[in-house]
Amino acid sequence: MPQSSLQRMRALLFDLDGTLLDSLGAHFHVYERVFASLGMPLDTDSYQRNYSPNWYVFYERMHVPRDRWPEADQLWLEYYAQEAPGPRPGPSKSWRLSKHRTAP
Repeated sequence: MPQSSLQRMRALLFDLDGTLLDSLGAHFHVYERVFASLGMPLDTDSYQRNYSPNWYVFYERMHVPRDRWPEADQLWLEYYAQEAPGPRPGPSKSWRLSKHRTAP
């Protein structure tokens, strides 16, 4: 029986903190658009002071009314799909190089 690609997989990289992808800037731009759509401007100082990886904590700190959280969630998904972050220069070069190496 042939192995599935999942069974042959030797490693999986997951990143959402700006290590492999330039996600930090993308997150700010998305939140900036979300808050503008909610009629609540967002500046970099407020973002840096109040940011949390838990977006509900962030909404709370930014005084987004709870009844608007579902709307903010939908806006986030819509805007993030348009803002998909690209790779950071260093890690993407390392990734390309590693694809050409063979395991011992």
